[in-house]
Amino acid sequence: MKKLSRTITLFALLAGTGLAQNNPLVGVWQATVSDAYGNPAKVELVFTPTSFTQSSRSSAQQTYEAGPYRILGSGMLRWYLQQTFPNQQCSTVGCSPIYWPPSEGFFYRFIGANTLQMNPAACAQNPCPLTYSRAH
Repeated sequence: MKKLSRTITLFALLAGTGLAQNNPLVGVWQATVSDAYGNPAKVELVFTPTSFTQSSRSSAQQTYEAGPYRILGSGMLRWYLQQTFPNQQCSTVGCSPIYWPPSEGFFYRFIGANTLQMNPAACAQNPCPLTYSRAH
């Protein structure tokens, strides 16, 4: 039984490695943007062969989203939000829930091997791309 377990684990690792080699999105990507208050925010986007996480941190706020994604075609992907933060917005009069969409679509393209540009499908008429650099 132990040998079978190790064989399955090794197969899963090799399969994951093969997927990563065929998927140029896999890796850690970083960008700097302005948050809702105009403060600089660091964004980190991590793709595995089957899932993603994206976190953003500035002096005023922090966000996080994660889940699986699918490549829909050449230069198109959709990610499905399974974990999000924050989930409420609070003020002096109380807190209100934040409703995240269940999924988001993106157009993406590579500018060389180490630059990824992603444009939300919601911005298709008025492009609002975010440019990431591959982390080293």
